[in-house]
Amino acid sequence: MKFKIVLVSLFLSLVASVAFGGTVNVPNKRPLVTVNVPDAWEPEVTAKGVAIESPDQIATLFFEAVASEKGMNALIEENIEWLTTDQGVKIIPASKKDLQIVVGGIKSSLLEYEANNKEYGPSKVGFIFTPVDKGLLVITYWIVNKGAQKHEATISKIFASVKQVQ
Repeated sequence: MKFKIVLVSLFLSLVASVAFGGTVNVPNKRPLVTVNVPDAWEPEVTAKGVAIESPDQIATLFFEAVASEKGMNALIEENIEWLTTDQGVKIIPASKKDLQIVVGGIKSSLLEYEANNKEYGPSKVGFIFTPVDKGLLVITYWIVNKGAQKHEATISKIFASVKQVQ
């Protein structure tokens, strides 16, 4: 009986796990970091890095590299423009949280906001700033609250997979 329980538990953990497919460079040419991406999240190369999205469109993450604070500010403005204009996301400035987190073993800063969208409802928008040797990794995310919990472990693995290119 114990053997069956162990076998069923093992099977369920394998089914629940997400297969991580490949490693992507950020940016694609002259990378500052690499990131492991799940097979089903299909990375799309952008001008400054890579965008990935969960298959159910609950979580969208951008990993982009900039060389300076000026580049970071321009990137944030560009990403806010995309979120608010193209995606119809309303960011709630009063909900701002300023936190310290770790991304790929590197101390990073996080600015996170509550947000809302007519199509998807309440969500979170965040900007993570991770210093790397030759610049700054900026991670922008938009995660819809409804359904977000099922992606938490995967997103944590993605963030933990960030590695500086030497």
